[in-house]
Amino acid sequence: MKRFYKLSAPGSKLNSPIFDKVDVNGKNTAPLYKYLKAEKGCLLIDAIKWNFTKLLISPDGKVFQRYSRRTSPLEFEKDIQTLLGQASS
Repeated sequence: MKRFYKLSAPGSKLNSPIFDKVDVNGKNTAPLYKYLKAEKGCLLIDAIKWNFTKLLISPDGKVFQRYSRRTSPLEFEKDIQTLLGQASS
């Protein structure tokens, strides 16, 4: 992984490894996940269950939609196409 990190970010100012274990829920939630959950929380809880919750991000960095672990990517293909159309405009 360190080799990938070195190859993927030459001269960048990254201050943490690309592959690093982070907390997604709880008091030590990583800032990225705090932002994502604040943008599009669930009806009852904001927690992300395991690693199966899917978040579709728009070209401007906003959470377009959040999908449950049971949602197949094929079920939100139209949403992806919509966002790809926005990105090319």
